[in-house]
Amino acid sequence: VLSTKTKKDMDHFEINKENFDLELLLKYLRDRSAEQGLESANSGVSFKDLTCWGIDASAAHGPSVTEMSIEYLTWWKKFQKDSRPQRKIIQNFVGVLEPGEMVLCLGKPGAGCSSLLKAVAGEIENFTKVEGTFSYDGLDQEEMMKKYKGYVVYNPELDFHFPYITVKETIQLALRCKTPEKRVDNMSREEYVDNMLRVSTTKIGNDFVRGVSGGERKRVSIVEALALNASVYCFDNATRGLDASTALEFTQCLRTATNMLGCSAFVAIYQAGQNIYELFDKVAVLYKGRQIFWGPAEQGVAYFERMGYMKPSRMTAPEFLTAVTSPSSRQIQPGFEGKVPESSDEFAEYWINSPEYAKLMSEMDAFDQEHNGDETRARLDIVNKQRKQRGNRQSSQFMVTYWSQLYYLMLRGFQRTKGNFTYTIVYVSSFVTKGFVVGSMYYHIPKSTDGAYSRGGILFYVLLFCSVTSLAEIANSFSTRNILVKQKSYSMYHLSAEALQEIITEFPTKLVAVVILALTTYWMPNLRHTAGGFFMYLLFLLTIQQCMSFTFKCVATVTKD
Repeated sequence: VLSTKTKKDMDHFEINKENFDLELLLKYLRDRSAEQGLESANSGVSFKDLTCWGIDASAAHGPSVTEMSIEYLTWWKKFQKDSRPQRKIIQNFVGVLEPGEMVLCLGKPGAGCSSLLKAVAGEIENFTKVEGTFSYDGLDQEEMMKKYKGYVVYNPELDFHFPYITVKETIQLALRCKTPEKRVDNMSREEYVDNMLRVSTTKIGNDFVRGVSGGERKRVSIVEALALNASVYCFDNATRGLDASTALEFTQCLRTATNMLGCSAFVAIYQAGQNIYELFDKVAVLYKGRQIFWGPAEQGVAYFERMGYMKPSRMTAPEFLTAVTSPSSRQIQPGFEGKVPESSDEFAEYWINSPEYAKLMSEMDAFDQEHNGDETRARLDIVNKQRKQRGNRQSSQFMVTYWSQLYYLMLRGFQRTKGNFTYTIVYVSSFVTKGFVVGSMYYHIPKSTDGAYSRGGILFYVLLFCSVTSLAEIANSFSTRNILVKQKSYSMYHLSAEALQEIITEFPTKLVAVVILALTTYWMPNLRHTAGGFFMYLLFLLTIQQCMSFTFKCVATVTKD
């Protein structure tokens, strides 16, 4: 029981999940880290005149096969200016968040909350252009994303996980890839990971695979993100699929983490309760891509009431702030008809001319003066030196070495194979069945010229079968793409390490299947009875299967969703 343990008792870091006190635990970790000289990577964020451009959805369309082919054949045009119509997704945003603060982003779907969070986290690949300046305690976004990307995390709204591995195995990989080299009380890597894991051994599952519920899957996504030990968190619709009590519990845990560890958090919630709202330091209100308020959470309601809108007595603060952006839901105070802003541009103009905006600009100036880029760079370099595994490059954005990444990914690869063992059985069984069927069809081919046509036929069929079975690689690559992209953005591992482990972990299954196929389709048809002939036959089957597998994976990789 943490509430009754002394500091000496806590040396072994044993957690009783029946009486878990997160605040005491984080306070202990913070104090012990400070005592042992472990630097903190916490940082704040400020941005000014942030504008993100994207392709106008009204002009977008699904390309035909011909258009896709032409696009790949004229690849150099990607470096030319895009001629498709563009529009501003978010426009002229400003804001500042100090270390240890949380901001709640409110707005109706399509207001730009997700785009704001992606821009802050550096996930800007889907934008055609990003304007404005960022400051991460004095560092610009380009340097932060290049050298310290792992300290800024964007947790997407949808949950992407490998469905056939368990909750424990999912979080285990995140912990292994982010375990610092220097740890509190010099714990070993195994102790660090095991002490952090007190989770279920149930499969994650998805819409087609039975596993944990949607709400539990969202909790796994949140825990996976928090396990990364980042400085800035961006949670997009973090309470999606959670009940009210669990959503409050998540927000309280995040509030405790920001208070104790000094990290900062951007959280977008579309249906926030009053008790959740009161846990945030600041609130940002968005309306059709325009920022109409950014300030202390306790001042949000008063700002819009002063503007001329009326808050019903039974309406919570977050409901009121969201309703203001909906013409059918907002209510105007008597005497303010025709005087209050109504369009998003009018709201933005009112905001820019407000005293709250002027105060925000002065806070941003103070933030920029207080935080020096050179000092932040030196501090984060020390953190990298303390956290990165021995032998890893200091300029690398990954915490562990490439070979450690490959080892951990191979473990997950075998876990995926074990979790979906039915597929392995069906895959090998198909080779066994085809082998006996084809072998019996061409049983004892004559060695004379009368059997030449039959020998050519069986060789062609077997090579074709080994090639066609690799078509499944395309569907598998598409199904895992979002997962790999997410974990790459978390700076967990190189994608090349994942590709390499896939080759290694899949090879035993493919080897067994091809060997069985080779045995039945070589000896039953009475081909040349020599060891050299058989092993050459086996070599060609393995080679053609691997080559076609790599080809289909390559096609799936370069093809858009």
